[in-house]
Amino acid sequence: MDLYKALQIGDWKAAKEFLDRHPHAISAKITVRDQTVLHVAAEAGQVHIVEELVKQMSEENLEIKDIYGYTALARAAYNGNYRIAECMLGKNENLIRIQNDLGTIPVVLALFNGHLKLIRYLYLLTPLEILMPENGTSGATVVCEAIYNKALDIALDLVKRCPRLVVAQDRNGDSPFYALACMPDYFLSGNRLVFWKRWIYSG
Repeated sequence: MDLYKALQIGDWKAAKEFLDRHPHAISAKITVRDQTVLHVAAEAGQVHIVEELVKQMSEENLEIKDIYGYTALARAAYNGNYRIAECMLGKNENLIRIQNDLGTIPVVLALFNGHLKLIRYLYLLTPLEILMPENGTSGATVVCEAIYNKALDIALDLVKRCPRLVVAQDRNGDSPFYALACMPDYFLSGNRLVFWKRWIYSG
């Protein structure tokens, strides 16, 4: 509990003293949700503590999952913390591939919550092969969620790289065509634009 509280409030001195006395705690699951110190610090948004912990942890430590199958990176992606995600991926790039218990990868978690800066960063690091339709619904989900979040650059780039995703189904059984149909404002026929906006649209 003392360690948990120190991580929550950002008291690195107290956390470090505890970890120095109990080195095994760096990879131990310390909450009822099976979270490690890295999970707790990441979820609390304590960037400076995450940076210190990542220095001390092995690559394998960073891949530890909580009770729901979330790595600490997955929690950071869900919460939209760019600096924390960047720090972890700088140590272990494999984290970008790891799914939670629902089969969701970090870029999709960021998309669910509309964290555009983080979304673009994670998308650039996500290997194309894990977004292919034959490897699950992640690719179609990225396209659909990018459409819903108005990150059309990502949707277009991914569809250009893998055209088969246009008719693939996302995790909800919907296709990118369905996602576009849900966004009538994207089309001139569904939006009353003033003259200069119509001119930009036509270009």
